[in-house]
Amino acid sequence: MKSIYLRSFAATAATVAMCFLIIALSFVGIGRNYVISEYRENMENTANEVGRMAAAVAHGDSLSSWVLSMSISSIAKATGDHVFITDAAGTVLTRKAIGEFGRIGLVVHGSDYCELFAPIARRVSHLCQLNGLALLFADLSGDAVARRIDRVCAAAEEFVETGVNGVIFQPVELVRNAEAINRRILAVFDAAGVPVVLLDSDIVRSPERSRYDLAAVNHIEAGRRIGEHLVRCGAKRIAYLMEREHAPCVQDRYLGVKVGAEGKTVKGAAVYARPDDAAAIRRILRTLRPDAFACYNDREARLLITTLAQLGRRVPEDVQVAGFDDVNYATISAPALTTAHQPCNELADLAFGMLMSRIDSPDAPPRETFLSAPLVVRESAASKVRPLC
Repeated sequence: MKSIYLRSFAATAATVAMCFLIIALSFVGIGRNYVISEYRENMENTANEVGRMAAAVAHGDSLSSWVLSMSISSIAKATGDHVFITDAAGTVLTRKAIGEFGRIGLVVHGSDYCELFAPIARRVSHLCQLNGLALLFADLSGDAVARRIDRVCAAAEEFVETGVNGVIFQPVELVRNAEAINRRILAVFDAAGVPVVLLDSDIVRSPERSRYDLAAVNHIEAGRRIGEHLVRCGAKRIAYLMEREHAPCVQDRYLGVKVGAEGKTVKGAAVYARPDDAAAIRRILRTLRPDAFACYNDREARLLITTLAQLGRRVPEDVQVAGFDDVNYATISAPALTTAHQPCNELADLAFGMLMSRIDSPDAPPRETFLSAPLVVRESAASKVRPLC
């Protein structure tokens, strides 16, 4: 009876330990700032603990001491640079085992201003688990521009040093000389022979194409649908709101809106302003008199709706607003946003599959694969606009 009790306790303890690990990873996987060198020593110590724990499970030993000594915080710190995952059989992978399976890198830096990348990161993490791969995840959002660029460069070098087999990379944007900066970062991977798949945007503007694989939605086609819809809703002076130094994909969305609007745009069509800059938005309303705004993402659209309300403009009665992404902001906005839907899981699947193909066939020609981003119509742009006084 005592032996049965001990085996039962060991099994329960092992399950609890695994749950702690999975819970920690669910938070770690969407965190930020995983510079490998900062946590290497802590990771190695925890790796040894996890390895001994897995061995004890295999031999039916009691794990009470390990369960009590391993806190979620210590696991989280350790997994900040090497994410410990489970393979298809549910076995904890130690650092040694991870080397046998391979490592995939994911670099994003826009999760603070674009909600698209957090769900993509979670999906990529899940795909790595299913395929027995370790995920090295660098979320470098939140810092000042100069610091962010330095951290992206440092992450690239750390990934190479760690022996990453391939990388999914969101190009740097919203900075001057973004193309040159991205080429400098990609050169680090090129020199080490590490395959790269670009996520969401190329590093050059259409119609040019870089030599890297690209997984994205068809931004031009999605923008065209938005432009056509705003015209159908009665818009005659559409403005495309974006920030300077935008990514090439944002330019593609603008081109699509312009084509879909068929000339029914404000002069120049594109306007450059922060959506929460009330003085700039007031100036645009006064000088260009737009009756509709197409914003480059939903976060910007939601901020714009707030600013318009402060200026006494109703949405959609006075001004219509459309966004892009359709993750969370679109439905919590008031009114809810008309937007283009980015299929996050499918984008992650596409980027991951393209990277696996590139690892298998490093000399194959560059590929670009675009998914559809269907229009989702909601209250912010669903009725005719009243003339402005």
